[in-house]
Amino acid sequence: FQDYAILSIVMFNTVISFISSFLIFLSLKNIFGEKIITQKPLFYFLIIFIFLNPSISIIGIVGLEFSILVFFMSVILFGITEDSKKILLLSFFIPLIRVEMIGFILIVSFSYLLFLKIRSFLIILFSGFFGVFINGYLNLKYDGSFFPGPAIAKWSTLSNEGAFSYERIFDDLYFWFFGDRSFFLGIYSKFIPTAIYSIIAILIIFLCIYYLRFLLINKYKYADYKNKIFFISISASIILLPLSYVIGGHIWDWYLYPYAFLSYVLLSIFLINLKIFKYINTICVMILILLTIFQFAILKNIGFQENSYRTVVGKDIFQMSSDPQKDTLFLEPSGYIPYYAKIKTYDTVGLSSPEIKKYRDKYKNERWWLDFIEDYKPTFILDRSDLAGGYSHDGEYRLNKNEINWFFENYILLKKYKYHDYVKKFAGSLEPFYLQGNHSKYFLYKKIN
Repeated sequence: FQDYAILSIVMFNTVISFISSFLIFLSLKNIFGEKIITQKPLFYFLIIFIFLNPSISIIGIVGLEFSILVFFMSVILFGITEDSKKILLLSFFIPLIRVEMIGFILIVSFSYLLFLKIRSFLIILFSGFFGVFINGYLNLKYDGSFFPGPAIAKWSTLSNEGAFSYERIFDDLYFWFFGDRSFFLGIYSKFIPTAIYSIIAILIIFLCIYYLRFLLINKYKYADYKNKIFFISISASIILLPLSYVIGGHIWDWYLYPYAFLSYVLLSIFLINLKIFKYINTICVMILILLTIFQFAILKNIGFQENSYRTVVGKDIFQMSSDPQKDTLFLEPSGYIPYYAKIKTYDTVGLSSPEIKKYRDKYKNERWWLDFIEDYKPTFILDRSDLAGGYSHDGEYRLNKNEINWFFENYILLKKYKYHDYVKKFAGSLEPFYLQGNHSKYFLYKKIN
């Protein structure tokens, strides 16, 4: 798609997210029957709640693989309500997309085992592990290790001592479940009070525990086993899979997008079952529409930071590159910038640069960042801090006087970028809106020939 690559990715993710919502809608139709279609208030409520909520909005817009992941999770959930073993075979795609999502497969397969549906249990279990095997084979072929290269890079370069301490785990648990980065609402904003995040989290966790009552298989015989497996799989996934990231110590906002979507699914089921549903559905829909509009405003601001601000940095590097075939770039924010710079790029974390991991493993000291520069001599270096001050933000390294002198004998500061200056210059009438956000400063250095 060349110059339209980013737009095509957004369009693809948007379409596949719409299909995911449609599959969930069909799943709920299987659970609640034709009344979803025949009762217009219920129909419109579900359309808005499942198709138009902050979580599916962000999944459909960001350029990540989570739209594909949510699609196949929705396929499996639909297959559960259809009681279709052929659909369950598609579960091998889930750990193929992200290997740690074997956790979702284990939850669903356990649910089938619980109700002694042995064939379905074996199908989804073996399909899931087949996906893990294919994932590992491809990693081994292209990265030289069974586990994904980016996962190994994150583990080896971002792990901290004491990562498994109880204090760290409880702090992260509060932060990602009940604090400012609580994932249940599907929106992250400094304008939302922490108390709102906490209340929503408590509500969703209560609902998860409520629907996990179906684990008591002999008590609720009136409910169809397919519905029980559907409820258990969603409820357990919302709690256990984010918790596994917290305990593991490696977690980012986007890892939790799928569970925010599942939270809205669970909430919609709860509201449908409320006897006073007809009195509160309008209120819920209005709140949801307002939240989605707010989500769009946040994403618009972030999009300007990412697509506009970072794009300018990448295009500047492209213009300043005298030999794109030989020039190289060393930076942390590997996304828009190297895409537009169009030269070979090394990222400091090593997500796409195995050389970085080798350096960190080899030297075992804080100086790896400067060691790499001395050996590889990248043409361009982009950092979030002014190295004249003696500290590299992205290398997490403080240079001594001799190292500073060496650096500036070999590199020159070409340009510095400040987000708010860029906004005032290019935002036009939307300047007050874009100034509500913030982004890193960037300092661009070039090797002296």
